[in-house]
Amino acid sequence: MKKVNGGMIIQDPDMHQLNAADLHAVTENAPTAKQVDDLLFAWKIVKHVKSNAIVFVKDRQVVGVRGGTDETE
Repeated sequence: MKKVNGGMIIQDPDMHQLNAADLHAVTENAPTAKQVDDLLFAWKIVKHVKSNAIVFVKDRQVVGVRGGTDETE
């Protein structure tokens, strides 16, 4: 819960565990199994970073993480 001007924001925890069956390619080139594995690994990391985050992963290793910024930063 977080108080905001004139109200309150309530958010449920994200308990969904994404798996390969949840994914589908929307481009002509489908990702390889290795790329899907890296994507699923990155998804686990990014859900614990500040909103508007970006995570770079290669071979199930985190290469870079950046969280979103506040308007005041």
